[in-house]
Amino acid sequence: MAQTEINLRAGDHFSVFAVNTFDNIELVSYSDLLRYPALNNAVVRFINLSPDSGDVNVKSETRGFAEGLSFKESTGFVEVSSGFYNFSFTKSDTGESLYKDMDVELRPGRIYTIYTKGFAAPPAGSNDTFSTKIIRNY
Repeated sequence: MAQTEINLRAGDHFSVFAVNTFDNIELVSYSDLLRYPALNNAVVRFINLSPDSGDVNVKSETRGFAEGLSFKESTGFVEVSSGFYNFSFTKSDTGESLYKDMDVELRPGRIYTIYTKGFAAPPAGSNDTFSTKIIRNY
């Protein structure tokens, strides 16, 4: 069973994930931001939790969000215009497409974490392929 120690203070907000392979499971935590974005904006961060993807680039049609995001690494929270986004996730070293997350709605006044999960090359017997999940932090 995975264990970790986290120092908490009153008012702290955080996200915790169980990551890595089944044989090497570990817990990682990230501090959350809970401040309102400007009018008509949202806030988003990205975390790479895919153990075999290598470093990942994250971008939309209009901007880059991360270059060389390594396993367990998080971007900072970034304020963006609310609306629909198409995010692409590629391997930093080769540019190979890992996943496309289409029509993701980032609503005004909300804070999101989008994290990668699964395997770029799933181990035998697994169908847990590289993909993303979104958490609404607020």
